[in-house]
Amino acid sequence: MKQLRNLLLVTLTLAGLTAAVAQPANDPFAAPVVLTGTSLSTGGTTALATKEVGEPVHAGNNGGKSVWYEWTAPFSASVTITSDGSTFRTLLAAYTGSAVNALNLIASDPEPNFGGAASMTFTASAGTVYKIVVDTRNNGTGGTFTLTLNQAVSPTVTLTSPTANQSFTNPANITLSATASSPGGTVTNVSFYYGGSTLIGFDTTDPFSINWSGMADGNYTLTARATDTAGQTGTSGGRNITIRPDGYFASQLVGSNSVSGSNSVWKYLDDGSDQGTAWITPGFDDSAWLAGPGQLGYGDNDEATLVRSNRLDLSRIATTYYRHTFTVANVSLITNLVARFQRDDGMAMYLNGVEVARNNLASGSLFDGLATANAGDDGNTVFTTNISAGLLLNGANVLAVEIHQDQLTSSDTTWYLELTGSGADGNPAPTVAITNPLNAATFSVGANLLIQATAADANGSVTNVTFFANGTNNLGSDLTAPYSATWNTLPQGTHTLTAVATDDEGASTTSVGVNITVNNYTITPVTLIASNTLWKYLDLGTDEGTAWSEAIFDDATWASGLAELGYGDGGEATVLCCSNAPIKFITTYFRKTFNVANASAVSNLVLSLVRDDGAVVYLNGVEQWRDNLPAGPILYDTLAPASVGGANESTYFTNVFGPTNLVSGNNVLA
Repeated sequence: MKQLRNLLLVTLTLAGLTAAVAQPANDPFAAPVVLTGTSLSTGGTTALATKEVGEPVHAGNNGGKSVWYEWTAPFSASVTITSDGSTFRTLLAAYTGSAVNALNLIASDPEPNFGGAASMTFTASAGTVYKIVVDTRNNGTGGTFTLTLNQAVSPTVTLTSPTANQSFTNPANITLSATASSPGGTVTNVSFYYGGSTLIGFDTTDPFSINWSGMADGNYTLTARATDTAGQTGTSGGRNITIRPDGYFASQLVGSNSVSGSNSVWKYLDDGSDQGTAWITPGFDDSAWLAGPGQLGYGDNDEATLVRSNRLDLSRIATTYYRHTFTVANVSLITNLVARFQRDDGMAMYLNGVEVARNNLASGSLFDGLATANAGDDGNTVFTTNISAGLLLNGANVLAVEIHQDQLTSSDTTWYLELTGSGADGNPAPTVAITNPLNAATFSVGANLLIQATAADANGSVTNVTFFANGTNNLGSDLTAPYSATWNTLPQGTHTLTAVATDDEGASTTSVGVNITVNNYTITPVTLIASNTLWKYLDLGTDEGTAWSEAIFDDATWASGLAELGYGDGGEATVLCCSNAPIKFITTYFRKTFNVANASAVSNLVLSLVRDDGAVVYLNGVEQWRDNLPAGPILYDTLAPASVGGANESTYFTNVFGPTNLVSGNNVLA
């Protein structure tokens, strides 16, 4: 009996242990765990789960222990679902449907091997309810797993400024603005690019906007790229702008400013005669020709001047001749010529006797030659062609055009042209920049502020520089360099300072605005990082990616040394590798941790930097300043565009920036 009693105790104990482990709550199809959002991860288990009657085979395997989840797609976009971290081989599938025995398979995947992950990706439809199942391959013992869901919902971003096809004249200061939103998170920054990949700058606060200046003349395609908290990115459509040279002008040499309206008067010959080739030259005598404004032609009821279709003997005319004389005072100023024209049917155009355009007409066509095809647009299409400005003459110039019908029975003909010349007017505007105070500087109420600027004129002299606060408050003018004005008794608030330089020919330029803040409390400078402090550094020539600039990066294995750090100048407190190597490392990394007790009490940060050759400065992983390095991502093998030499090797360069990325406690300057 004693042996039997012990056996019963053991049996009861085992039964008690078994009863303590229950089936998962989401074992039945009717009781799924509800998932929400676009990015989530949740733990689960299939231990002691069952498979219901009518439940389908998942991922091609009978399984046997399944648990269910339900997710309603918030957006129409691709979604990836994985089951990972399990001690068994999982089966993963997604369905639509409301009954376990009547499901529609959307996607599935079996875990390929132990320690792997089952993963499926499909395009979800917004508002659709998806049933997601995790099953146990071959009805194994099951166990725990992690289910992860990520829907790739990109943020949307739209450029709002500048407008499409807007033109600017250098020196240009262009405001780039964009609106952005993210259905799957919060937009953390918007970056602005030209040419698809060249970074202009970025903004981390809404409304997203930056100023762009110092660009070369030319045509640019701008885009904006938004990044959200989930790491998703979205790019705007391209927007084309033109930046024209300093002193740009455009002059309508022939025609009106639009295809309709009052137009230039043309001489024309519509008698069907053979004019040979002399008629295209400037010296040809067209005094006997008729004259009339464009457009010229017949048959479309929109002509300003009607030309004849028949000779006096009623035979049809194949070709009509046109000439127009216009004057250019100074051809050296015109660098571009653009002609916009309408023709029906074929056309050849000459400037001062040289052919400059041919449309729908074979080369060498005679006076009775026909156009190569019918102008199906009846002359309504406006064609554009560029003409060499080198063909222009000072004084009188002649455009000569021949219009050919495609058949002698044609019912209409059309000719119209505009000619625009553009270039620089010979008086580039002066340049001007405020040198003091620095942008984002902070002052106390009632202080007197000395504002200083530099100005120059490429082809003359600067006659005065006038200083303004907030665009309209005239703070005074200075007629001689160095240019300055004093703003007495500063009022509280945020103010924008500008300087306007005027040259001896009346051209003027407004500087980029400098923003200052005037507070009603005393500002006390505090040194956060001394010039001779101890830095962590890595001088191994390795590619550290981007994580190295973050505050949480572990730099414990990096070397340490006092500033100045470098090699080759003789004044270094810490000599870096490898000054004697024939090929030296391109990039050296530096990090400095410093503490700020109360970041909210900091109004601005002033950084003074000695660098040779180029540097990028980050505060807690966010770029604050870039000096002598190109726009765009900076890689470990990116070279500085210019070599630093002479006094610039030991000069402190200063920049002021706001405390946006400063935190109370430890901060890292990298």
